[in-house]
Amino acid sequence: MATTGLSLSAIGRRLQLDRKTVRRYRHSGLDDLLASARDRGAGVLDPFADYVQHRFRAGCTSSMQLYRQLLALGSTTS
Repeated sequence: MATTGLSLSAIGRRLQLDRKTVRRYRHSGLDDLLASARDRGAGVLDPFADYVQHRFRAGCTSSMQLYRQLLALGSTTS
């Protein structure tokens, strides 16, 4: 969204996130964000982390599309 010219405030409104959170995500690399998430402990998506990273780097940034793909791979998250 940022690459399309939307302001951080506009992105925050669309995603229902605080502008400061959007700024943190915008200025952090994917690896840094994933490392930060790992610091919080194990999660239900851990077995699929490599797949999600691969799909994200391939251009899939739709959370719903990733969710459906994870379900097809056997994730039981809902």
